[in-house]
Amino acid sequence: MIRVHMIDDDEEMHELLADYFADEAIDFSASASPSAGLAYVERQPVDLVLLARISHKGAFT
Repeated sequence: MIRVHMIDDDEEMHELLADYFADEAIDFSASASPSAGLAYVERQPVDLVLLARISHKGAFT
């Protein structure tokens, strides 16, 4: 199974993509901050990381 992790502070986007990927039999997870996302992928190997620009301090800019 393909594993996808998204790092984005938009909770609605998490829900939208979770529904979409469930229909495609893709294991989807998400984090709301860069630090949480990094911690997640260090513990759980994933095939793809989707990154969004996050507007708070310490974000990917």
